[in-house]
Amino acid sequence: MDAEDNNEGSCHNSENEIDASLPAIPARRLSNLESLENAQNNQGSFVWSHFEKDENFKYNKRATCTYCSKTYICFGSSTTNITKHLKNVYSIQQETQSTGVNVLEMLKAPKWSYDHNEMINNLVKWIVIKQHAFTIAEEPEFINFIHSLHPTAKIPSANTIKSHISNFYRTDREKVQNILLNIPGKISFTIDCWTSPSVNHFYQ
Repeated sequence: MDAEDNNEGSCHNSENEIDASLPAIPARRLSNLESLENAQNNQGSFVWSHFEKDENFKYNKRATCTYCSKTYICFGSSTTNITKHLKNVYSIQQETQSTGVNVLEMLKAPKWSYDHNEMINNLVKWIVIKQHAFTIAEEPEFINFIHSLHPTAKIPSANTIKSHISNFYRTDREKVQNILLNIPGKISFTIDCWTSPSVNHFYQ
């Protein structure tokens, strides 16, 4: 056991760099399938964009820098030594992780389907709450915006939106009436009316 440790220690320096004077197994480019497997096993480690694994990496843990051809040994699953090499020699560091959705997360995500009725209801609510004109649905820029989100979306006409707004009003009016009818005791309303200097009438 000690002999093996001593032999291994003579093959690399403190950063696990392979001595260039020792024979090394010729490196080769990994196949696409092997590259994919390595990427999955390393959870997207950025160092493998700059290092090439030896064809027997599974057993000898050797990786060669694609810039200077120096070879290092990666103990276990650690890539600390080759990360230090990239940082110290080439000033290459791992960038902030991309905000893109991981492929695995995409596969696990629930399936989405377009719901025309839900789109109309949300559109009507947005128009009412933000006090937009119901004719906004017929403006070319708005239509282009919706089609950029869903190319086959059927945008309702201004008259259709007007009809939906009336239906929402009647439904909400009934809800308010039922709430008021079920309130115990009496209800009083106060109205404040005034006229502005420009003879405009207001009430609150």
